[in-house]
Amino acid sequence: MLKKIQKKEYLVLGGVLLVFLLMSLYKLTDTPLWYDEMIEFYYSKYLTGQIRGVSLCSNLYERLQTNSFQPPLYNLVMHVWLLFGESEWWFRFSGVVFGVLGMLGLYACVRELAGWQAAALSVFVSSFIYELSYYVKEAAEYNMMLMLLYWLLYLYFRTLRNLTLKNIIWFTAVSVVLLYTQYGAVLGILPLAVSLFVRAWRQRESRKLCVKVALIYIAAGAVFGLPLYFLLFRIQMEMNQSVNYYTVAFEKNNILYDFFKTLLTTAQWLFTESKTRFEPVFALALPAAALIAVLSVRFRKNREFNDFLASCIAIWLIYYALVRSGIYAYGDFGNRYSLFLLPVWSVLTVCLANEAFGLLKLLKVSWKRLAYQGALGAFLLVLLGYCAYGFYRISIFDVKSDTRSVVRIWYEQEGYESPTYVVFGEAPSFTYYLTHDGRFREEYWDNILFEYENVEDVYDPQEYWEFFSDAWDGQPPEHFYLSIGHENTLTEALRERGYTLEEKFLTNTILFEVTNYK
Repeated sequence: MLKKIQKKEYLVLGGVLLVFLLMSLYKLTDTPLWYDEMIEFYYSKYLTGQIRGVSLCSNLYERLQTNSFQPPLYNLVMHVWLLFGESEWWFRFSGVVFGVLGMLGLYACVRELAGWQAAALSVFVSSFIYELSYYVKEAAEYNMMLMLLYWLLYLYFRTLRNLTLKNIIWFTAVSVVLLYTQYGAVLGILPLAVSLFVRAWRQRESRKLCVKVALIYIAAGAVFGLPLYFLLFRIQMEMNQSVNYYTVAFEKNNILYDFFKTLLTTAQWLFTESKTRFEPVFALALPAAALIAVLSVRFRKNREFNDFLASCIAIWLIYYALVRSGIYAYGDFGNRYSLFLLPVWSVLTVCLANEAFGLLKLLKVSWKRLAYQGALGAFLLVLLGYCAYGFYRISIFDVKSDTRSVVRIWYEQEGYESPTYVVFGEAPSFTYYLTHDGRFREEYWDNILFEYENVEDVYDPQEYWEFFSDAWDGQPPEHFYLSIGHENTLTEALRERGYTLEEKFLTNTILFEVTNYK
């Protein structure tokens, strides 16, 4: 691809990548690191040994089994990354790097489909997609998954155009890397892989290649898929209870309504972060997209588009069935477990736009040129408005947990002079900000107790008090600091026993100074 890029295109590509980079760096560390990010940090930083304040497991494999639901590749990659720094900025900058690499994949993909101008526009608009920006800035496996999915789509279309063994191997290799990055990506991989197999089957002169494709898929599944399933995925499913079992219920007791309602919900969340605010807009866009697709299949007869469209429909059908049945994403539509759809639907949107303008070119009317220019102008105005909204939404990034401020105030209050109790959900973040502060001393560890298991959702006040008391060998302190995410049965138990809880910091994270005056 690089050999075909001209100087003008290089300049435009550099410009849109710069926009994406700047939007990704914008407010990169304004929000503190939260629980999920800190788990990724410590699981990546320390592959062996117990981690004080975080995990009592002896290695990454045990930690992934008992307190995670992801494959190991991201942690292994980040282990190397963290050899060069541990700051908030450096840790999150890894996601920015993955994001930029992903945009190169998007550019390569769209360039194959609609030319470099459309590719540059796609990267520019993607710079203002809130959920993409959010997960690029959050240090987790999702940004690596998104990067790989953009490149997988490029390889998919390249293979559709040139069905060779080499391209199939590349597609399969990236699919395997994706599978070892995030399990949910398999929902996007399988329909695309089947689509390529069907394309090979249709070409009679490629029947031998079809057999080779099948053998490559089977070999990849046997060598990489089965070990991952039996050695990790199956165990995680059993230990982490990742499946919700419940009676399937449809919106308005109508499966057809539910099918399209959840489609709108998921699309809204992916492209605007709201599940309801833009429902009328998306409700109009959906039939318009369907009409373009039908007309394209009927009149344009673009086999690449047809195959990809069929794959996208299959992806949604599988996703819908798994989520609605509670097997995937905890039965909820429009969340991080649907992120794998973002690259797929972004490219599908580009394809639909390209097909729409292609249909306009087929018109046999005198005002065809005027219609084309008018449609193009309107399309660009819509994209401009979308980017403006995206910039506004990105500028008000949400804070999930502010343990950074908790630890800052803890130091200011000289909390290290008193006992401190840190609940499970705050422990990794508290540990990070405690140890990465210039005021930290090793002896501070001696006065801090961490929870290493999540008990707040299962213990009543009496049970939590017994758990808390046992942590102090039956002699809980009369005065201590408590780092906690929110009020729970522990705070209830403390008040029942005469403790006074004074708020030193209160947002979605709380620092209490706890005293028993009796």
